[in-house]
Amino acid sequence: MVEIAGSLHAKNLTFYSGYNPLLHSKVLDQWFEVCLPLWQETVEVADRYDLRILIANMFEEDPGIQLRLIEDCPPEAAGVCLDVANAFTYSRRKITSWLRAFSDRLHVVHLSDTRGKNGEHLPLGKGRVPLKEFFQECMKKNLAPDMVFKMTAKQSFESLQTLRKQGLGQYQIELL
Repeated sequence: MVEIAGSLHAKNLTFYSGYNPLLHSKVLDQWFEVCLPLWQETVEVADRYDLRILIANMFEEDPGIQLRLIEDCPPEAAGVCLDVANAFTYSRRKITSWLRAFSDRLHVVHLSDTRGKNGEHLPLGKGRVPLKEFFQECMKKNLAPDMVFKMTAKQSFESLQTLRKQGLGQYQIELL
């Protein structure tokens, strides 16, 4: 995967951490013992291609898992991708606290709305994610991650209209 992304001259390659919230806390340290060398090796290989590895959240309840996976990696070689809908669904923390925790290591945001149901990725404005707070925190912290819509093309265009109506059209947003 890293070699393919490198040959395409990609800037970032995003992986989900593989964290499972069903792991008992006693097993979590063992999980890190297995995962940390894997991620560090992946980052080293990616560095040969001038490629940054990003770890995205899926089931994480807080940003600590992702931050621990990249803490020993150089900031230019490894960072995080925040999946807004997943953070809203699987965490009790406010989305703004995720932004504050990630701040300098945040490079990409997977942007979609949700009502808090598993795997739901809705157009912006159709769910319960506090999008205005999210964008205000980005502006306040001077964060400018790439934002990628995680939804269909039709829903993406609808979301762009929502952003424009809310006066938030200045962000670079890619359609996936």
